[in-house]
Amino acid sequence: MLTARLPKSILLFAPLLLVFLQLRPEVEAQSQIEDKSCHNPFARGAARVLPSFSIDVAIENGDWDDLTSVLEDYAKLHDWSFRNTSKVEPGVLKALYLSLCTDSGLLIRVTEQRWAARDYTTAIPGRGVEVPLYATLPRAAWRPVAIEVVGILESHWPGRVRFRGADGELLARPEFLRDPAAHVE
Repeated sequence: MLTARLPKSILLFAPLLLVFLQLRPEVEAQSQIEDKSCHNPFARGAARVLPSFSIDVAIENGDWDDLTSVLEDYAKLHDWSFRNTSKVEPGVLKALYLSLCTDSGLLIRVTEQRWAARDYTTAIPGRGVEVPLYATLPRAAWRPVAIEVVGILESHWPGRVRFRGADGELLARPEFLRDPAAHVE
C-alpha cells in the first residue's frame, strides 16, 4: 500500500495541505501568470525575489483592520496601487493579503495566514506581521519609503515595530533609520 511507504509527517499534514489548496481560488494561481501589474514581483522577469527591507509589527489579529487602513491610506497619499485580497474562512483560516506598489519598482506585500488548527496564532512563535519592502531600485529610492513607513507604523504601534534579516532573525534598528539624513545616497 502506498501510505505504508510515506513518512508519518506527510500523512499528518496532507489534510491541511488539501484544505489550503482548496482555499486558494484559481484566480490567485492564474494571477501570478497573467498579472503584469506592479503587484506581481515576477512580472518583470525575476526568477527570485527577496525583500530589500523587512519590518515585523508585533500586532494581534484584531489589529489587522487597522494595519490595512494604515497601508491603504499610505498608498492613497502617495498614489500607489493598493490591493486587499484578505479573506476569512470561518473555522479554518484568517488570511491577510495586502499589496501596495508603484510601477517604478517598489512593492510592499503582506501575506499572513492564521489557521484554526493553530488557534489562529502565528506559525512561528514570537513573529508579528511581516511588512516586507521589495525594490528593484537603488537604496536611495527605497530607503526614504522605508523611513516613512516605519515612522507611520511606529506612530500607530509604539514599541512593537521590529526588523528582520533574510533568515527571519531579529535585527537591531538599521543605521539608516537611526539617522536618516546621514544616509541619503
